[in-house]
Amino acid sequence: MSGPPRRLVLMRFDTDQDAQQVREAHTSFRSIPGVTCVEAVVSARVHGEVAPYTHLSLFEFADAASRTAYHDHPVHLGARDMVRGLARNIVVLDLG
Repeated sequence: MSGPPRRLVLMRFDTDQDAQQVREAHTSFRSIPGVTCVEAVVSARVHGEVAPYTHLSLFEFADAASRTAYHDHPVHLGARDMVRGLARNIVVLDLG
């Protein structure tokens, strides 16, 4: 895969209200240097299947160094803790 580094986060929420809280927090990620794209929490469905994840987020970074710096940024740390408190399942996949 070529192109900028990306991160895909799969999550399961029990309520739309929980997902909305996370969606609102994701808008703050755009303030982190090197984060070039954030596709906020969107519904994720598997056609004809009961999926273990209900929502996903997609992040894109300017480069690998930006993705590394994002990990320790205070905005990310605060949102990460909130998501962990609301989501039942979380999987994070780094691409590229």
